[in-house]
Amino acid sequence: MSRTRSTALASIFLVGTLALSGCSLLGGGDGASQQTDGTDSTSHTDGSQGQASGEPGVVAYDESKVVATQEVTMPNGLGTATVEIYPLRVEGKTQIMTAFITPHLANADPSSPTYTDFRLYDFNGERRWEPVLIDQGNLKQYSPLESTGLDFWTTDYVTAIGTDGIPMPVWAVFAAPQDGTTSFDVVIGESYPRFENIPVE
Repeated sequence: MSRTRSTALASIFLVGTLALSGCSLLGGGDGASQQTDGTDSTSHTDGSQGQASGEPGVVAYDESKVVATQEVTMPNGLGTATVEIYPLRVEGKTQIMTAFITPHLANADPSSPTYTDFRLYDFNGERRWEPVLIDQGNLKQYSPLESTGLDFWTTDYVTAIGTDGIPMPVWAVFAAPQDGTTSFDVVIGESYPRFENIPVE
């Protein structure tokens, strides 16, 4: 075999070895920094991907996030309801209250002539949906942000209609906590007991 041919074969062998070992002829560090499972460096140990703040999504009912629950009797013979609430979530200059109302209607048969849809308006005693936050330590009350006509800062109490036995999400947006407050009492309606010490996260 000629010297030229043996040198060419040795060069091909070297390139092939580097490729198989994961090294780069252009640099970029050793193979130890490469992901071996095909996921990117933001992967968590549980297999879920890291999510950037503000990523689009939908707030869905998740029992594991519920921090307080109360059973209430709705007015006008409508029935009872289970009300569950999430921690208050701060987003920039605002905080958002999210709760779920599961109605247990006195007459849940849609074919009945006396059947009544579950409406947030009825749940609140034919009043607007205007929950409030109470900071007991600093003697302050937070009301939902006011609408400018196009902005909506609470669930629409007129169009929000639920189904018997199905959790219905309701929400309201408030100013972010002041005075370092880390929890609030939440009043969902004048006729219902307040939630106490709901944490801010």
